[in-house]
Amino acid sequence: MMIRHRDETLRRVIRDLIIAELAQLRRTDSLQLAHALQDEQRLGPEGFGMDSFEFMTVAGTLASMFRLYRVGLEEYLPARPTVRHWAELLAEAVNRGEHRADDPSGPSGAIAFFSSGSTGRRTLHLHSRRTLASEVAFFAELIGRPARIFLTVPTHHIYGYLFGAMLPDYYARHAAGSAADPALAAALGPASASDPPRSVPELPELLELRGLALARPSEAARGEPGAGDLVIAFPTALEQLLASGRRPEAGATVVTSTAPCPEYVASEVRSAGARLIEVYGSTETAGIGYREHDRAPYRLLPERSRYGDGLKLPLGPAGDDAVLKPTELPDLLEWVDDRHFRPIGRRDGAVQVGGVNVYPAKVERVLREHPEVEHAAVRAFAHHSGQRLKAFVVPLETAPTVAGPTVAGPTFAGPTVAGPMGELEQRLRSYVAGKLSAPECPAVYRFGAELPRNALGKLSDWPV
Repeated sequence: MMIRHRDETLRRVIRDLIIAELAQLRRTDSLQLAHALQDEQRLGPEGFGMDSFEFMTVAGTLASMFRLYRVGLEEYLPARPTVRHWAELLAEAVNRGEHRADDPSGPSGAIAFFSSGSTGRRTLHLHSRRTLASEVAFFAELIGRPARIFLTVPTHHIYGYLFGAMLPDYYARHAAGSAADPALAAALGPASASDPPRSVPELPELLELRGLALARPSEAARGEPGAGDLVIAFPTALEQLLASGRRPEAGATVVTSTAPCPEYVASEVRSAGARLIEVYGSTETAGIGYREHDRAPYRLLPERSRYGDGLKLPLGPAGDDAVLKPTELPDLLEWVDDRHFRPIGRRDGAVQVGGVNVYPAKVERVLREHPEVEHAAVRAFAHHSGQRLKAFVVPLETAPTVAGPTVAGPTFAGPTVAGPMGELEQRLRSYVAGKLSAPECPAVYRFGAELPRNALGKLSDWPV
């Protein structure tokens, strides 16, 4: 089964990609860029204002994502520099291009996504469109047809693309079978023999709920999520909705992914009578499992199977989609049985500190075991004496006020001598020194009310 994209969907993905790339390049607010970007506007200096470097960076990212290099269509991006024309070009490549058996990695057979870079340099990961379509079909059956879709995530990352681009177009493909919308049926083309029966009479309305709109959904998105609606969210977005006093109403369905959903958030959404589906996956693997109850294990999605302590996943664009291959996951899994699992921590690789391999995940676990610590994150950073570890700590509300940042002296776990130091930091340094080797002890501590995260709720880096 293949899912064809509508023009409005491709335009949304292109806009999201442009805004995200420019916000990263310019270190500026994405909301300002979103308000300024127009579909008919030329993207260069004479229009939207991208300089040549920005334009080629954005065009290159788009070409990599949609595999335009495989068919030579990337050369047309500079000649047709508007969102509208780029959407037409993608439609030609993705929707109307022949799926060649000898090139399953072409634009009609595959799509690639960049990792967020939350754990290092971002990398490109290739996926079969047929495999992604099968995942979308599963969730469409699980969710049912919503009246409206509230979208809080950008659609150029894999989670947003699955649920904010492919899922709405899956519903649209089924709606195309209804006589109520012959224009839509013509635009999407005939369904293949392998497609499920088209039984959906109406197309769900899609409403974007991002940025400031999260605090004022009734003003920005024509009503709050209610019975029959679907909210495509991530943990930070849900926290913002709850903080604004606006919970999804009873009968709404909420899907969340990209990062672990805090238990209090999940409990509050479910206690309001909304259905919460937590999806576990990654850019490398797409979806792996899901759950619908607090603290329950995740259930494997179809076409995934346990392989020892890891997984076998669809082989993807390099061959037959039905073939499974062993895949290393970014997290370690604890298996309840062959179909149910719990993630138990990142599979972070070792880093060299003083010529010794140390594991940031291990140091995080030790810090979180301290009775005055709620959350902790640990990463390596370049120090004048070589690579060292830094820690970001979220104290429990009962912990004393702390000062930071502070920097250790010349020894790995020595007392801080440059800058202020709170009593909690002193206790933490003493605590980890008794449990870890000298290279494993963080050289720098920072403190805050919450861990630093990016717009998708993934852990981000912090300054020393």
